[in-house]
Amino acid sequence: PRAMLATVQAGKKKWEELEETIKPWATQLGKAKNNDDLPSAIWSVASQVPDSQIANMTNLLPLLEAAAQSKSDQLRNNGFQYSPGSLLVHWYSKLGRTDDAKKLLMTALQETKLSDRYGGITQGYAEYQLFQTRTQIATLLANSGSPIEAYIILRRLKSDTGLKDRIQSYAGNTDHYVNQVETAISSKMNPEVTMSMVAQTLGLVAPTAAVEEPKKVGENEGEKANVKAKKAELKLDKEQIDSMLALELTNSNPLNYKLEFPLASFVEKISKIKKLKTQFEASIKDFDAGQLTTPKQWTWAYLVAKSFGNQAKAGECVEQVEKWLLNAHEFKAEGTSIPDELALTAMAKLLETEGSNNDLAIRILERAESIAKDIKQPELARSLRCEVAVRISKTDPAKCRSILSSTLDELFPPKAGKD
Repeated sequence: PRAMLATVQAGKKKWEELEETIKPWATQLGKAKNNDDLPSAIWSVASQVPDSQIANMTNLLPLLEAAAQSKSDQLRNNGFQYSPGSLLVHWYSKLGRTDDAKKLLMTALQETKLSDRYGGITQGYAEYQLFQTRTQIATLLANSGSPIEAYIILRRLKSDTGLKDRIQSYAGNTDHYVNQVETAISSKMNPEVTMSMVAQTLGLVAPTAAVEEPKKVGENEGEKANVKAKKAELKLDKEQIDSMLALELTNSNPLNYKLEFPLASFVEKISKIKKLKTQFEASIKDFDAGQLTTPKQWTWAYLVAKSFGNQAKAGECVEQVEKWLLNAHEFKAEGTSIPDELALTAMAKLLETEGSNNDLAIRILERAESIAKDIKQPELARSLRCEVAVRISKTDPAKCRSILSSTLDELFPPKAGKD
């Protein structure tokens, strides 16, 4: 009855009366640990509050916070997006409490575990539920002012190359979910946040980034809250940086194994947003390639510079790699993990196919091929060898044919007694 009355009051926009009606729920909630109905009722009532009234809901807000902590399967099994927690993130965002929104979302992310949440159903459907929930959380993170964390979640989902096939029959077109996250991330990436992300990833001093000010509702909509924008620094920890700079081995066919920088493709997309491009181009001029010390950093800086059309900075990174190669020691394999040095193959792909840059690309690729063999990655080694063949096709066609022929023989060994 109390929930029905509160619903009626919400419909009539009697917010003060609604606040009085729900007061007893604070006491009842503590006694209803195994009761799904009260958290559901709180969520239902809170869902009817317009943005312009959120700041006035001093009784309802703590109730919604309590409902978001409910362990009810009824509230949690439909994914985070369809739960009190999702609504609470929206409220926090409107109140300028971006840190609280982020904390809630990151906690929810840690709780989305396959074995704990979706036992008793098919593995494929369980993975689909997990994929859906994590993309929902990533979208909400981006929309509430944490686009970097959203990107990291997205990158990790994409790194599971077999996931799409495993959940295809349940998810249909998974690109829809991925595109939703990417759109949310792009819409929140202002120049300050983007530059701070790039600077920290490269190990440089990062500028202070401002969290975007929540949109204020105009006076004609009855907005009473005076929400102030919160200033914060974007601080990436080592795990976040390592995650963003992780190399991914991908393939589209037996001769096209390659290493990619997922973050580079993300920045390439950012570079196409007109409002960011000009400011980013101005900021990147401050980068000094001489401060960078590792192949991964040089490659990352090169890709960023290329994305924003700064050929001079890209050239500085190339010069650093050339100097490094002159003194580089012979590689010694330690296990089968992908060494950071192989990041340079991403740079080699973009270097010109003529002149000194082509010579540099060939040296990078040949060294990388040798390393790929040492770490027991024969598919990658063959792919790199084919890239070398393409780059020497004009200057040494005979060697090019020899490389391609021997590579095909490895893939399809000729039968005994036949050429």
